[in-house]
Amino acid sequence: MDINNIAENTIKLLSEEINLENESKLYNMSRHLNKIMGNVGTCEKSIYRKKDEIKITELFCKIEKTVESWENIWTVLKHGDITYKKICDFLIYWIYDKLKNVDFKTLQINKFYTDIQRVIKKDKFNHICFNILNNEFYRKYVKAYDRKVIKNKKELYEFLEYYNLIKKRLEGRTSNQEHYCNYVKHIFDVYEEMYDGYISKGLEIYYKEILLFQEIFKEKNKDLQFVEKNCPNRCLNLVFNKNNKSVCSLSMKKHEINAQEGKKTFEIPKTDDFLKNLALYRFYEELYTAYDFNNDTFICSSMQKNTSKNSDFRVLCNNLNLILYEWTGLLNQFKTHLDENECCNYLNYWLHEKLIGHPFRKNITKMLYIAWDLMNTNNSENIKCSHKNFDVNENQFKKKKKLYDFLGYYKDIKSILSSKETLNTKQYCDYIKNNFGLYSVMKHEDMCNKSSAYNDELTAFKKVFITELNNLKLVCPGRHFELLFKDESNRKTLEPSYAHEILLQNNDYIMDNSKTNFEITYFEELPSYKKYEELNKHNNIDKYCGDCKEILILEKDTPGIYELCKKAIKNLREVIKKENCNEWGEYFIYWIHDEKGKIIRENKINNIENYMVKLFDVFYRIMDHLDIKNCIYYYNSHVSLDKWKEMKNLHDYFKNYSTISSCVSDPTKNNCHIYCNYVNYISEIYKKNLKECCIYYYGVDQVAENRCPSYFICDKENNPYTLLSKLECVNHPSREEVDNIYDEATIDRNVKLISERYNKQSNKSIYVYEASNSESEYDSFHVIMLTAFVCLGIFFTFFVFYKFTPLGICINRKILKKNRITNKYENRFQNIQKNKSKNSRINPQSLGVLISYQSV
Repeated sequence: MDINNIAENTIKLLSEEINLENESKLYNMSRHLNKIMGNVGTCEKSIYRKKDEIKITELFCKIEKTVESWENIWTVLKHGDITYKKICDFLIYWIYDKLKNVDFKTLQINKFYTDIQRVIKKDKFNHICFNILNNEFYRKYVKAYDRKVIKNKKELYEFLEYYNLIKKRLEGRTSNQEHYCNYVKHIFDVYEEMYDGYISKGLEIYYKEILLFQEIFKEKNKDLQFVEKNCPNRCLNLVFNKNNKSVCSLSMKKHEINAQEGKKTFEIPKTDDFLKNLALYRFYEELYTAYDFNNDTFICSSMQKNTSKNSDFRVLCNNLNLILYEWTGLLNQFKTHLDENECCNYLNYWLHEKLIGHPFRKNITKMLYIAWDLMNTNNSENIKCSHKNFDVNENQFKKKKKLYDFLGYYKDIKSILSSKETLNTKQYCDYIKNNFGLYSVMKHEDMCNKSSAYNDELTAFKKVFITELNNLKLVCPGRHFELLFKDESNRKTLEPSYAHEILLQNNDYIMDNSKTNFEITYFEELPSYKKYEELNKHNNIDKYCGDCKEILILEKDTPGIYELCKKAIKNLREVIKKENCNEWGEYFIYWIHDEKGKIIRENKINNIENYMVKLFDVFYRIMDHLDIKNCIYYYNSHVSLDKWKEMKNLHDYFKNYSTISSCVSDPTKNNCHIYCNYVNYISEIYKKNLKECCIYYYGVDQVAENRCPSYFICDKENNPYTLLSKLECVNHPSREEVDNIYDEATIDRNVKLISERYNKQSNKSIYVYEASNSESEYDSFHVIMLTAFVCLGIFFTFFVFYKFTPLGICINRKILKKNRITNKYENRFQNIQKNKSKNSRINPQSLGVLISYQSV
């Protein structure tokens, strides 16, 4: 039975046995929505997405367009006793059904929920989905970000809707009774998981489904008795009474455990091919094959008789006995590669690895230790190996063994790489890099949990590589092992000073050690300096390592990202949550991109967007929990790092403007010119971004439009040119030069309005880059010139047809005929005007054409 798809398979089975379309409004609405969605064509939203985003964007778009077809849905479902609220519930759970198997990111699903709520808020929904319009209700009980949560909510609600139909099938003793009972048991397990999440983790999003479930099976006890009677031996009643849960669990699992006994095989774990010629692999291979001895020994058979445990203990016990009996010979076989202590350690790791996943792992381990001690007592050899206690869980043990195995393999790898005679250099170097990453993960995990679970392996690793880094840089260049190996306390702390970083960007002014503390003090007074200094603080960041567990694994590829995660979570929880939310939120997003740039420069890598998206997934979950998600701008991976830097610098300049400007009027400050180089740098990027961000109209003093309100102020009073003049900086631009800069961002308002009206009427989708720097289409001069050229073109075309085609002959004949008639009646006037050069009634253009024609 496929437990993952049991809910879907049961509904399919139910639809085959009865006519669900007539029996269930939920089923009917789902089919109708699926039909509408199937007829939705390709969505324009997905056309300009990255390849890995097209599928999810297409799905979200199709769902949104389906929901917009509300009138068609309502027409089908309005008959009968179904309520408005019920239909809206059906809609939400249909959406869940589409989302439950989709690998979306937090940012994507959050935008999707916002779009769906926007659609539902339209007028035709207002009188129906009133609950969803309530933002608090929507946030608490509808917006689910975890796929497991979505699946649980959908399955439990769906079961409650179909319960009466399933109840009839169980009463009728259908041939599929066992399947329906398994489905009921599955749903009770889902409810138990949801209830535990609601109680222990405070997951309010489950509240609605839990309440509906309890109304049927807890308050109406007869329904619980019914499923217990018709689906026996499933302990369904214990979801409301956990006192006897352990007894029930043991009885249910007994047959599963019995089935597993005797089936456990001890095969050599899969190992990379490039490691199979190394000494440690041969050592493990020897333990798995040469010492696979199943004949009973006295110690093992005696202990087996006194225990009810399965035969796996006997097999391992006999293997261990033979290994210890021939221990000296095994040491001699590998003595050139592994010393006595290392061999003993690897024997312990080997033995414990065999028990990973075993239901009686702890008990068998204890018995093996007792047997091991007895074997050593009976062994006459002086060289002995003792058991090693691993007081850790299975996941921790896997990491311990993997890292310690690496140290054994590295002995041979070091010699191979030094000889430069291998074709597997890249594989060996990648393998080393991966294990440096594992070391970093284990180190941070111990630090986060304030434990010493990995202390032995971490100590052994440090002992080997404290003197090996220089050698590794030579044989495996570009891997930056040192970034993963150094202690976090010794990690290079990049300048927290915002001002220093800005000044370093200016080619004309380099901030170096020659700058005095006096000069630096001026920049420390800037508001942005203080903000970034606060965001960069490292103190107490380990308090938040638990929030960054899923980022820890990324540390091996992007050293520094885990530390950034902890610092960011600290800022979200301690700074942004407690201070001015919107103001700190702006600084936070620019600070993050600044830190991202530092990681890229430090690791000398080109792109870390995939890692940053995962990092922001963590941020958004925390922000949602703290209810501060509206304070932070969303992360946009399509904006280049250089563009983010410009945006950050401009944002900070406007925040610093008042402080720098007031410096001039402060009699206690005589060195305000120190800001000149900084403001001059800002003036360059200000000019570059002015046309992208601001629109001004001719004859209007106020700003017409600000396209970049998050980082740019279009009010001319805040421009850096005025500030350069106030600071009396060298070579500051003249008033005329400043006016010319603003003229480039100034357009004709009437032309713009006409253009917008035309675009709206034509109903064309025009995609324009936000920062388009082309304003010629709005310039009145260009409009006049364009009109003149069009008229000239029409005239020239008419002239060519008239002069060189039969059409001209036809026109000329008509004109000549008309002229003859005219001359007959007006002949007497010719004498009066004989002194005039030509007849005023004759078209000069026609005459010209006629003369040309006759001359031919």
